[in-house]
Amino acid sequence: ERQARIENDIDRAGIGRRVMDFSPPGPDYFPPGEAGTSWQALAPLLEFPHKADENYPVYMPRSPYAVSKFSAEAYCRTYYLTYNYPIVITRGFNTFGPRQKAGSKGSVIPSFLTRVLNDKPPVIYGDGEQTRDYTYVGDIAEGISRCLTSERVIGETVHLCSGIDRKVGDVAQLI
Repeated sequence: ERQARIENDIDRAGIGRRVMDFSPPGPDYFPPGEAGTSWQALAPLLEFPHKADENYPVYMPRSPYAVSKFSAEAYCRTYYLTYNYPIVITRGFNTFGPRQKAGSKGSVIPSFLTRVLNDKPPVIYGDGEQTRDYTYVGDIAEGISRCLTSERVIGETVHLCSGIDRKVGDVAQLI
């Protein structure tokens, strides 16, 4: 186990160094020592569509955050396939609910509410036509609970969402 951890650390460090070798010069490109920005360094070499959709290949994450999610899911699947360890991957979509902090990533609804309660208009980035599937935190919790108690979803990926796209501008208007 210790040897495997050491090899993993060497692997990660080696990949990070190789990506840095190909990165453009200049201190503003990305912070030094952040191997997680490797996709930023490679992005100019790859052809990405302007916007990802349901057909976008999951094996080509578009950001360091997406890489971390992809990697975590790959580890889970590997344990399932290798050791028959019972896993289920759940993906929540734009979760909202009580005690969600305004201003944090993905906190559109509490950010809008906070501004309106302070007599300020909601801030919309873009034209407001972009859509999101907003899901109440209680529904996410129920979905996770059901996944944990169901044999049918072992080894599967389950999307926890409302299934309804809503325009950001419409949500702001509603609030």
